[in-house]
Amino acid sequence: MFKPTTLFVIALLTGVTMLGSLLPCKTVNNYEEMADIRLGFPVPFLSVDMQRYTPLKFPQCFRTGSPWEDPMRILWLRFLADFVIVYGLFLIVAIAIKRKR
Repeated sequence: MFKPTTLFVIALLTGVTMLGSLLPCKTVNNYEEMADIRLGFPVPFLSVDMQRYTPLKFPQCFRTGSPWEDPMRILWLRFLADFVIVYGLFLIVAIAIKRKR
C-alpha cells in the first residue's frame, strides 16, 4: 500500500511530534507533585523529578530540564502507546491524502 520510505517518513514525523509534546510546560500545584511530573501527549511517557527546585509560590510551571540535573525516566509502555496513537493518526491522514489523488 505504502512504500517503505513513506512509512519511514511517517515514523520520523511521529518521533518529532512526540519530542515536541515534551516542550509545553506542566503546571504543578504543590511540592509533592514535583517528584513525578509526567510529560508527553496524548499519553504522558516521561517522568521528571523536579524536587531540586524550591519555588516561592504555587502553582508553578515546569518544562523538561537537563537529564544530567533532573532525574528522568521513560515509561516504555506509555511511550509505545503514544507512538502507536500518533503513528496511527499520521497513517490515517496519509491514507486520506492518497485516496483523494
